[in-house]
Amino acid sequence: DEARLDAVLPEDLKKIFNDLKNKTKDKTAEQIIKLMQGEKDKADKKDDKAKDDAAKEDKKEDKSKAEIMRLNYHLLAHLVKDKFIDVRMFGSAFAIKGFTKSYTGPIQMNWGYSLHKVKIMDSSSIVTIMNDDNSTFGKDYRVHYSLLAFNGTINCNAAKSTELTTDDINTFRESLWESISNNGGMPSRSKLNQYPKLYVEIKYKTGISNGYFGDLRQYVTVTPKVEADKIRGLQDLNLDFSRLYDLLKTHKDVIEDLGIYVKNAIGFDFKINN
Repeated sequence: DEARLDAVLPEDLKKIFNDLKNKTKDKTAEQIIKLMQGEKDKADKKDDKAKDDAAKEDKKEDKSKAEIMRLNYHLLAHLVKDKFIDVRMFGSAFAIKGFTKSYTGPIQMNWGYSLHKVKIMDSSSIVTIMNDDNSTFGKDYRVHYSLLAFNGTINCNAAKSTELTTDDINTFRESLWESISNNGGMPSRSKLNQYPKLYVEIKYKTGISNGYFGDLRQYVTVTPKVEADKIRGLQDLNLDFSRLYDLLKTHKDVIEDLGIYVKNAIGFDFKINN
């Protein structure tokens, strides 16, 4: 995407890139990089022949070589982000010859926990746990039912660094919801009977610190209707969102217009008026 590339390239490298692009109008970004590598090789050869040249000329060639290397680095970084959505979402670190870079992912998720007390089932099941080339045996722990909640953030500043797009965020939302929905019906021991119930996302106004409200789970109260060892489903729990509703209503001045995204499972009633 040349528009996105133009937005992230430093001004002093745009002219160099455009000159190279004009030489290869019908070529891809990867082919442009190969051309740049050729330019760098030429600069290397010139360095070998220029040992007796004037210091001024050497300095000029060194500058040209450095600029090509910088442009090559920026293009490689852009190509990695352009091709891999997981890098744009969650960041990554690279350490290969000529290209070392790390990105902090704008999307960060915390560990989930149960919103209510649970009772571990008695089980004599032994499972195999695979770790690289080794395997061990471990105890299989299960519960009859647990309403698990997770919290996460999308940092706008980190999003600029990884070039996260609005389409990427929509893909994340859909993938997060649909992957759990599809896994719920799959015959997998670790994923059996898991279904999403509620997704709430708040978009703050510009200038408001990321995660201004903190962990939203602290504003949800879940009270079991029965003893912990008798909980078998959502019908055995009372869910109270009143503190969350009050929070959003009281501090609506820090939330973007239409800045609350909600997705409910069937039979799960959570409504917010933006």
